Amino acid sequence: MARPQLTSVEIDDFREQACVAALDIVTESGVESLTFRELGKRLGCSYVKPHRYFGDKDRLIDAIRALAFDRLGAYISGDDPASVDIPVYQRYLSFAATQGAAFEILFGFRQAYVSAETKAAEDRAWKICTRPFYEAVERGDMSGDPEKLAHVAWVGMHGISALTLSGQLTHGMDEQQILLELQAMLFNTNQ
Repeated sequence: MARPQLTSVEIDDFREQACVAALDIVTESGVESLTFRELGKRLGCSYVKPHRYFGDKDRLIDAIRALAFDRLGAYISGDDPASVDIPVYQRYLSFAATQGAAFEILFGFRQAYVSAETKAAEDRAWKICTRPFYEAVERGDMSGDPEKLAHVAWVGMHGISALTLSGQLTHGMDEQQILLELQAMLFNTNQ
């Protein structure tokens, strides 16, 4: 007997459940432990089912990255309730600290395959991350090109986050001190 035809909503729902479960596996055991067999166990199905939906591990990780970019965007924008009370300039650091697996999936290694959907999710997240810089320049709180300022801030925040997560921030300043120095440089203020 043939399998029943699934609707696009049912397919999307399963893919999302699989991505959430896969991100949970990465959170608990690292990206190297993510296999279709483990994902099938987590979802209560054969490993063949998620394999059928994604094709290979690169496409599975690509789908997880799209989810993680959307989570990053929600966190930075304050749409994630966990980030509402965090100042916007500290949300990237907080996201990395509280959602380390998503951070690893986004930035921890070179991804072999990047779909149009994931690129679109990345672009949405970047637009959210740059919005405060456009607003600050418009208000006169900062001067310069908002895109360049956002890039410099992102590299700084990313470096702080990556070094903190790996225990490598060891040269006498903690993340808050470095963040204050980065802010002073971007806002042209003296401490």
